[in-house]
Amino acid sequence: MRKYIEDKRIPLTKEAQEEVGKRQGNERDSKNKGNISIEIRRRGGELSYLSMDYLANLVDKPPHKDTEAAFQRRRGIQTHQRRARTYGALD
Repeated sequence: MRKYIEDKRIPLTKEAQEEVGKRQGNERDSKNKGNISIEIRRRGGELSYLSMDYLANLVDKPPHKDTEAAFQRRRGIQTHQRRARTYGALD
């Protein structure tokens, strides 16, 4: 998915940029605590800091999030249904 986003030159959303900044800060702090000076990631770039949820949101974000079921929204519904089944709410 990262390759697709790079090829299509899809811009990062504000939320994705905030997540990248947060993860870069965490990585920097962890490297300093562990006294590590080498690069840990194989590929650099902002996309390497984003989880599949953020990447899916970049690729498949619907214009009207409440009326159109994009991947991210469908996944959220499925997760909610699984949790409800686990706790017996859908039985």
